[in-house]
Amino acid sequence: MDPAVVQYICNNEHISVDEMLTICNKKSGLLGISGLSSDTNNNLQALINDIRAITAQMNKIGQTLSGASQNVTTDTDDLINDVSDEDTEEDVEGKVTNCINEGNVNADINAGGITGAMARENDLDPEDDFTIDGSQSLNFTFKSRVVVRDCTNYGTVTAKKENAGGIVGSMEMGSAISCYGFGAVDAEDAKCVGGVAGSSKSIVRESGAKCRLSGSKQVGGIVGSGKTVENCRAMVVIDTATEQMGAIAGYVEDPLGGDVTGNTFVDEGSAGIDGVSYAGIAEPMSYDDFLAQGDVPLAFSNLTLRFMDGATLVAQCDVPYGGSLADEDVPVVPAKEGSYGEWDTTDFSSITFDMTINAEYSQLNTTRESSAERDGRAILLVEGTFATTEALDLTEEWDALQAEAEAPSALLTGVVVARKSFVEENPEAVAAFLDHYKASVDYVNANTAEAAQLVGQYDIVTAEVAEKALPACNIVYIDGEEMKEKLSGYLAVLLEQNPQSVGGQLPADDFYYSR
Repeated sequence: MDPAVVQYICNNEHISVDEMLTICNKKSGLLGISGLSSDTNNNLQALINDIRAITAQMNKIGQTLSGASQNVTTDTDDLINDVSDEDTEEDVEGKVTNCINEGNVNADINAGGITGAMARENDLDPEDDFTIDGSQSLNFTFKSRVVVRDCTNYGTVTAKKENAGGIVGSMEMGSAISCYGFGAVDAEDAKCVGGVAGSSKSIVRESGAKCRLSGSKQVGGIVGSGKTVENCRAMVVIDTATEQMGAIAGYVEDPLGGDVTGNTFVDEGSAGIDGVSYAGIAEPMSYDDFLAQGDVPLAFSNLTLRFMDGATLVAQCDVPYGGSLADEDVPVVPAKEGSYGEWDTTDFSSITFDMTINAEYSQLNTTRESSAERDGRAILLVEGTFATTEALDLTEEWDALQAEAEAPSALLTGVVVARKSFVEENPEAVAAFLDHYKASVDYVNANTAEAAQLVGQYDIVTAEVAEKALPACNIVYIDGEEMKEKLSGYLAVLLEQNPQSVGGQLPADDFYYSR
């Protein structure tokens, strides 16, 4: 005891130190209790009896706990009752619904357009995640709902290692209902790639996919690897996969076991499940029959062409299945200073699937060469700024410039010239020569390979070079008034550019020969 306490009591109670010592040593502690009255002894006995009763009750509780614990399973899976498939529109807990994603998703594993993984949460507070049924005993289960419903993805989903899905990457539990994947799942090196779910050990129902898929193995239009797949619709193209691929599922442990049923797909070259199609289970259909089912979303009815400049959408066009996009409907590639752009695809005929066309840019060129050659080299080089490296077609370029001219000329690089006296003295020979000349021109244009052999035979150029060059030479036969009009116009252009090129003046009418 603190000495100060003794002093305080003595001062306030007006007692001596000896009296205080007597109180501490003779009238407190066990000696004090033994000296209590009989009423106090009775109260103490009642307290002891209460403590004994409490101890007995605690022993009974311990025995109850010990017996009940023997009936509680140690398998956590048996404690979870997944009620996701019982989901209704009125249910709001444990649910993702009516979500749309248009952004790209990139991950190592478990990449999904809407959710990465659907699984039991392993934390220390399960009461926050589950509803207890059977709280009056230790033999209880957890009810779990994990639902993705009425969700759509348009973005590209990529995973580096495994589990990439248009809607969900990995489904350990739960349900995906009425969900659609319209964005590419581009995971070339990943395992378990699906238009709706990458890997599913649960339920995918009344969902669909219309997209392109790339993966290493277990690549499927609805699920890469799946368990229960019911009444789903797929129209997919699998670009890459080494094994276990299918328009509905890449892999299912038992396709005939009853968990996979009612699924259909448009036959785009891939069978239903791991290289095999099953009637009523994973069934191929023509495009028209596929649409005629009646429960196919409108998005399957048209094919979409998306023209992209990086992440920017330049234009979007819809075409019918098997249709084409006219050249005039192809959008112009956006201009970029110092570069010229081209679409990476130029064939827009007989389209049977959605396409994404990307702009590709190259540096502008400062020179272009003519397709016409002499001794293996272009006869003309043009300096400027050009959006292509292709050789110039001089005839095409000339005709384009002459389109609006009053008297259009032609680019003439080869003519027959004869002395006037010879022509006048040998009219029949000249006429016969011109007939043979025309016939030879027709023969060369109609029989390029054979003509090339003759060119090589007479050592003009090699046959290989001639066969490549002849189609670009634009060899024609023109005589009479047509010849005079085109040649005179050509010479007039040369005179304007450089008078010395034509001798300083245009020739008279008797320069031209007509039969």
